Amino acid sequence: HIEDEELDKLFSAIAKYPLNLRIAVEEYVAGDSGSSQQKMELIHSILRDAPLRKIAHILSDALGKTIEVPKDFEKKTFAEYEEERASLRYVFFNKILPIFTMGAIAAILLACVAYLSFQFIYRPLAAESLYRRGYAAIGNELYTQSQDLFNQAIVKWERKGWYFKYAEAYREHRQYLLAERMYLALLSRYDNDKKAGLDYADMLVYELRNFEKAESVLRRRVLDNYVNDPDGLMLLGDDYLEWADEDPSKFEEARKCYATLIELYGEKDPYLARMMRYFIRTDNLAEVLPLKDHFLPKKSRISAQDLVELGGYLVDKRYEPKPGDSEALRDQIEDLRKVLERGVSADDKIPEAHYNMGRFLIYNYNPDLAYRALDYARTLFDDARVMTPRRVLTRVDTYRLLGELRSKDGEYLDALDLYAQGIDIYERQRANGSVGQDRRVGLLYADSANIDYFLVDGHGDALAKYRSAVAELNDTPSIRYRIGFLEYLDGDFENAYDAFRIAHADVPDDRSVLYSLGNTLMHRDDVFLAQGYYELLMGSLDAERLRKGISFPSARADFRDFVEEYVRASNNLGVSLYRIAQRNGDSKKYARAAALFAESIRASDSLTRDPVSMVRSDAQALAALNLRNMSHPANAFKPEIYVDIPQLMQGEEPLRQREDQ
Repeated sequence: HIEDEELDKLFSAIAKYPLNLRIAVEEYVAGDSGSSQQKMELIHSILRDAPLRKIAHILSDALGKTIEVPKDFEKKTFAEYEEERASLRYVFFNKILPIFTMGAIAAILLACVAYLSFQFIYRPLAAESLYRRGYAAIGNELYTQSQDLFNQAIVKWERKGWYFKYAEAYREHRQYLLAERMYLALLSRYDNDKKAGLDYADMLVYELRNFEKAESVLRRRVLDNYVNDPDGLMLLGDDYLEWADEDPSKFEEARKCYATLIELYGEKDPYLARMMRYFIRTDNLAEVLPLKDHFLPKKSRISAQDLVELGGYLVDKRYEPKPGDSEALRDQIEDLRKVLERGVSADDKIPEAHYNMGRFLIYNYNPDLAYRALDYARTLFDDARVMTPRRVLTRVDTYRLLGELRSKDGEYLDALDLYAQGIDIYERQRANGSVGQDRRVGLLYADSANIDYFLVDGHGDALAKYRSAVAELNDTPSIRYRIGFLEYLDGDFENAYDAFRIAHADVPDDRSVLYSLGNTLMHRDDVFLAQGYYELLMGSLDAERLRKGISFPSARADFRDFVEEYVRASNNLGVSLYRIAQRNGDSKKYARAAALFAESIRASDSLTRDPVSMVRSDAQALAALNLRNMSHPANAFKPEIYVDIPQLMQGEEPLRQREDQ
């Protein structure tokens, strides 16, 4: 039982409890939990101002649930509170600890900011500065310094993109070993990165010409990790196609790669273009023409490089066909200029595009535009970084064509200088094994030799250049004849005979060759064989004389060249017969020799008699001296031949100085 005053005090005390504790008191007192005695004990505890935690503990046990008392609701007396505030524990937890905590949090935040700034601001910026300095060092050709700076940079902050930039810069400066290190580092650090593998293989194919290593990189580093990757397959086919210049068996490997691309990914234009490139390299015009028709009407469906190669191949087929090329297929080559112009517009910096256009313009009688195109091609070739053997030979041929255009204008010194530059480029590349033989180089040597042969006293280096032309697959009867002519002048009759004989095998009816063979053999005292060549020559001359109705000594002035040939040939044949007769006593050969001398005299009379006054010159023909001494022989008499031989084969025209030079 409690009094009214106690009841008011109870309500007042409970009203000061936290809400959860008030609810618990009400629930317990009004509820079924606990006995009346236990409830009265709780009420008396409240009236006695028992601590809140004790009340909460009693209710937690009675109600079977945990009742928390907020710390702020602890009830203390003023004295207790003052005593607690004065305690070290209170000071520590309520004053020192909060300040220390805030300081620690601030320090931690500051450390985090410093660490993150160092890691993600300072280090990247410092690394970027080192990367840039190293990259600039490459441009200044300070390659060791560039490596040191790069190594310092990657320790601070590794950036994948800088590996590629350095590798490309090293390639531009032809520092291929350093570029290779970059690519290998990329492949190692970035789990066979595809772009690194492709770029590395591209360098091996086009700049180092290490086809076997490129094949290994593409198969092991690229295709093993990116199975049937189209870029990898395409570059592998390109590797085999370039390799085929040295080993033709690789053509089939290239075809298989391109065929696989088409089979896996369909007849897409890039793959068809590669197949067209294969057909061009294997000289299959029948397959090239349909693909040309497929690509020509389209825009940007074929690479500039493939367009340029197509244009060059079609120029070859149209204007420089090989023996056995189908005329029917060649007649189907249309829109050639359009192909060439598309190649130029697709990429104005490809030198072969301008080279092909220059050749086309030469064949179409536009030498001024041709020279401009070829001269621009020469500039681009000189600046080109990648110089494959195919490109080197094209570059050399550009100098040849420029020289020929200058030569046709009579600018022989300029032409000779251009020829010399082309020969120098070729010989340097040939010395290090970069290129093989090519007939276009043989034409270059022959062009340069022709200027020496016709316009330089003593013929300069013509003989050596003609021999180089033959060695470089430009072996023609004309060149062989000129070699023989120069050796004949030098008194090297053995080699002269060999050269004339080779020319004679190809042009057995050429009168210059027959005459030169006869003279060379006479110098070797091989009169029997010399007679045979002179007989062939006289047979040809007599046939032409009969056909043209030429009579001596009244031959027309326009037959002068023929008459001179006749004078020399008949005299020299007579000398060979005379020497044979001296050896074997054949009187018939004496008689025929005398008749030939007389015929030579009659022909010579046409040359020495004035065509108007018909007065004969006092000069005596060599045949007249030979005949007189034959009739009245002196002790040391020996019939003489005309020793000079023609500088050219029949029908050839010499180079001539311009009249204003």
